[in-house]
Amino acid sequence: MQNVKTLLIVSILLLSQSIYAQLPANYKLVFDDTFDSTAINSSKWNSIWDWNQSGSVNVSFCNNIPSGWIRPDLYGYRKTHFENCIVSDGTLKIVSQKENYSGWVDNWPLCTSDSCKKGTGYGACEKSKSPSHCLDHDLLKFNYTTGMLISKKTFKYGYFEIRCKLPKPKPPKTNTGIGPNFWLWSGAGPVVTWSEIDIFEFDGKNSTFGSSVHYEDVNGNKSHGIPESDNVPPIFVDFSDFHTFSLLWTPHKMKFYLDGKEYLSTNSHAKELIDMFLIIDVNVPIYTQCQLIDPENTLLPHNYEIDYVRVYQKK
Repeated sequence: MQNVKTLLIVSILLLSQSIYAQLPANYKLVFDDTFDSTAINSSKWNSIWDWNQSGSVNVSFCNNIPSGWIRPDLYGYRKTHFENCIVSDGTLKIVSQKENYSGWVDNWPLCTSDSCKKGTGYGACEKSKSPSHCLDHDLLKFNYTTGMLISKKTFKYGYFEIRCKLPKPKPPKTNTGIGPNFWLWSGAGPVVTWSEIDIFEFDGKNSTFGSSVHYEDVNGNKSHGIPESDNVPPIFVDFSDFHTFSLLWTPHKMKFYLDGKEYLSTNSHAKELIDMFLIIDVNVPIYTQCQLIDPENTLLPHNYEIDYVRVYQKK
């Protein structure tokens, strides 16, 4: 019996080492959610940005969107109070669905825009800002809803991991316009104005993803993307089962992993990036890929299913 116990312990240790082969031995667990209860743990998560979201996102770089702005009728509104975040059977499901919903949005258009002169909630032009703009607060009608989670704790450096699964639609259905994400972000800081690491951003149409780093500071230094990723094409993921996505972030480097295998590393602004919130959410549409919802063929409801989220940092 003792030999059986010893073999079992050794097997567990070997399995642990194979799963966390990229995790240094001197790291400890500092954040963990396995979604084993019946509701979101509000001591760990917020449900939405403090300022909610933008209903008219500028996507003028997307040639396939003539207006240059995301239309609310093809955009998913992130609902508050964890309404589209369902915890059941040991996993979290962030649900994106077709739903008529009126939601308040805040925008900051330039003072030359009509939004600064009329509308439901227009405000005075703030000339102290450069360029000058105003706060426009409006109630818009949306045809789709989605959800997100933002950690109440911020992190700088560590090992970040999520085990998740996305729907695998049967043709002609696709996940077009649905973009699940796992990332760290903060716009706060006296020197750094944009700090972001995208562990993954999915292109729903093709079930491929990419990773990215964004950095801007008050001195005009800007960097968007990862130079080393130029040689890494979008990675296809077969979601017949769950997969694990990880990031090891140190002062000297960031390493990205899929199912324990490193696919990308970079030292781009690894030290300059500031403390950031951990975010899991869904863009509807994923405007970074210039995709809009296909009302006929996009698979809805779309369940972004998460088994666990963990963060480790040095002891």
